[in-house]
Amino acid sequence: MAVRLNVAVLLQYDTDRLLAPFLKEAGLEPKGELYPNWAGLDGHVGGHYLSALAMNAATGSRECEERMLYMISELGRCAGANAANHPEWGRGYIGGVPESDRIWGAFKKGDIGPYAAAWVPFYNVHKVFAGLRDAWLYCGNEDAKALFLGCCDWALDITSGLDDATMERALDTE
Repeated sequence: MAVRLNVAVLLQYDTDRLLAPFLKEAGLEPKGELYPNWAGLDGHVGGHYLSALAMNAATGSRECEERMLYMISELGRCAGANAANHPEWGRGYIGGVPESDRIWGAFKKGDIGPYAAAWVPFYNVHKVFAGLRDAWLYCGNEDAKALFLGCCDWALDITSGLDDATMERALDTE
């Protein structure tokens, strides 16, 4: 009963609206309007949603599996667009963090000012990491695995040139 209720609630959400921040930040045309209630944490809820879809797909929900596959496909488009549109910092990036280009472009160069002015950027992107990981681990989705590992590579790359003191200052934002 609880699983059916959970699936019913998940299916009430508009997947395109949850994907809108990712598409927007990747320079792609969103297919739905952003949900306004998490302004500043755009993309964060989409990561939670992908995790929930994966968990329910793993229990046999065909509807959740279809939505999960759609989200993975769209997030893959975002990863490709980020790599093409932001080659200096965007390879592997999948995120809906508002003003991603300004924040991550400066962050990679050691300027954490825009990062510090944002609302928990790494917390935000780690939710999509978790959603992709869940789709891979619970459902064996190889596309999700590839995107997840690309996100991991992105995180290593974006932080590789930063010293410990800069990373400590960045953690103050989180």
